[in-house]
Amino acid sequence: MDLNSRHLILHVGTNDINSLLVPEIVASYNDLISVVRDNSVCDIVVSAVLPRPIDHDKNGEKVKDLNKKLKTLCIDRQCKFVKTFKPFLHAGEPRRELYAVRDGGLHLNWEGCRRLRQFFINCVAHLS
Repeated sequence: MDLNSRHLILHVGTNDINSLLVPEIVASYNDLISVVRDNSVCDIVVSAVLPRPIDHDKNGEKVKDLNKKLKTLCIDRQCKFVKTFKPFLHAGEPRRELYAVRDGGLHLNWEGCRRLRQFFINCVAHLS
């Protein structure tokens, strides 16, 4: 991680969404923000957790709640929260065409990665 950058985007996957409670995940984000702040003066941007087709029925509401709490954390910690999930949802459901077929929608496919990358590029452009 380049802590000498002007901006730092924290984008974390949802691998632990099944085993951790929302407050535990938020606490981990808070700790991560503290580590960055202790070692850098960069602006911190927290990227929303993306929905996943593979477990959206089970964890969709949890991810939605987590993103709301992350937004609140960002306000409290004076970070920017970006709603990266927006391009990956349509009518409240994950856009399956942006996720890998072979793993059931666990990871983004090439097009999903391209869109996420473009989202981050636009985000940083607006921050500068």
